[in-house]
Amino acid sequence: MTSDSASRHGPALAPERRLPPITELSVGAMILVVIGGIYLASQLPRSVPLAPAVGLVVAAGAFVLADIVALSRLREFAWRRFRAVFGWALLAYLVIAGMIEYVFVVDQTRSSC
Repeated sequence: MTSDSASRHGPALAPERRLPPITELSVGAMILVVIGGIYLASQLPRSVPLAPAVGLVVAAGAFVLADIVALSRLREFAWRRFRAVFGWALLAYLVIAGMIEYVFVVDQTRSSC
């Protein structure tokens, strides 16, 4: 009663490609930006020291730069689809950033001072 391993464990799967930690770096960058935003918001209405927030943004930028380098080294990648998704995501980000700028700058968000 012998059976091969494929019948015991299902069909053989193609080996999975080893990819760089792009997702992890992107999430790390987003976490750093959110922490910076929370830090700045927690200091209102007082004067906010910007050094910690700037440090967090620089670290997030380094994560994004590492992501770009890792992505640029991938040979077999759906670049056409990536550019399409990136373009729409960038447009959505610009719209959201414009609305946030309107609320904080043009509408003159007030503090209790």
